[in-house]
Amino acid sequence: MRSILWVIVAALATLGSCSLLLTGRLPLGVAGQWEWGRIEQATSWIDFLTTGLCVAVYVAFVAWGARWMMGTTWARRAALTALVIGGFFVQTTTQQVGFGLAKWPFVLFMESSSGYYTAAKRDVVSARDFLARYDQIQTDYHNRYGPLHLATHPPGLVLLHYGALRLCEGNAGFTRFLLALQPRSVREGFLAVAVGAPIPPADQASLWLVAILSQLASALTVIPIHILARRGSGPAAAWFAAALWPLVPAVTVFMPKSDVLYPLFAATCVALALGGRTPTGRWVCGAASGVVLCTGMFLTFGLISVLPLTVVAIALSGGVPSDEATIRASALRASGFVSGLLVVQLISILLGHNLPATWWRCLRIHAMFYAPGQIGEHRTYWPGWAGTWLNSR
Repeated sequence: MRSILWVIVAALATLGSCSLLLTGRLPLGVAGQWEWGRIEQATSWIDFLTTGLCVAVYVAFVAWGARWMMGTTWARRAALTALVIGGFFVQTTTQQVGFGLAKWPFVLFMESSSGYYTAAKRDVVSARDFLARYDQIQTDYHNRYGPLHLATHPPGLVLLHYGALRLCEGNAGFTRFLLALQPRSVREGFLAVAVGAPIPPADQASLWLVAILSQLASALTVIPIHILARRGSGPAAAWFAAALWPLVPAVTVFMPKSDVLYPLFAATCVALALGGRTPTGRWVCGAASGVVLCTGMFLTFGLISVLPLTVVAIALSGGVPSDEATIRASALRASGFVSGLLVVQLISILLGHNLPATWWRCLRIHAMFYAPGQIGEHRTYWPGWAGTWLNSR
């Protein structure tokens, strides 16, 4: 009963946060240093009612589905699959408040919002060539945009858009299928952001595909969260812990920006690092964990914070105090983890790209965000962190 109360509290907090953001009662940054512009958008009571009903249905589903976790293995798997689907739709529905899904084309298409699609269209001739020249390209991004999105990220996000674009350009049937799935709000969003000429169908389909994948990645995060929670709690408590994720307000606010991809990589990395019941299984899970983390860091250097967390998790995986067997198990996980990291590094080198050098440039360029004279006034770190924490709640 206590666990479902936490789910209800999270649901109410999500609705409350959306309402406070819409009414302008929550700050969108740090006053006098940096603030996001606020765009006024009228929201009808029908949108609020629909969103509230969807969240209520989701909470009821979570309460009812907890009993499945006490059943067979197949019942638990079915429950988690249903939780992914339910999380996908509740996150999509809660975004109806305000601009609705019409914001998705704006977030992914407009260069001022992120710029990865624009860079994929303009700067990528081939993936291999882009990787080989990325040191020069990143320097150019820094000179052009300053310490913002494009200059502070590895090449993965641009290549993600490039891959989606090439896939849609080369498959007319798949493009038509994706466009047929677009709700009216998304089509209206593409019409609103089109400047001068209509956006080509393949481009629309590729952006819509990236948006769907971002939403799906967020929904899939409940699985590694459940696995991690299950290590220290019972089936029902782990179920409720995972069910809280789709109700996190920050996910709703940021969707479909690339930020919503990273929790899946972070949680999966730690969950895999602690997996395996046999020596071989522990090493393989450790290696998979390293591959997942390094792949995620191909998208953003921000996942570097997961590295020490994973190291600590592996070191303490056998409990304290540790005996010889648990130390050996941790060593297997650690060796597999390092091997996984090195595999991705080797692939990067074979493709002509120096990934550690890119990470170092990302760190140096992002540090300039807080330097005076870069973008507006001087910024301080801790107020920015506190503002981000408040908005994420």
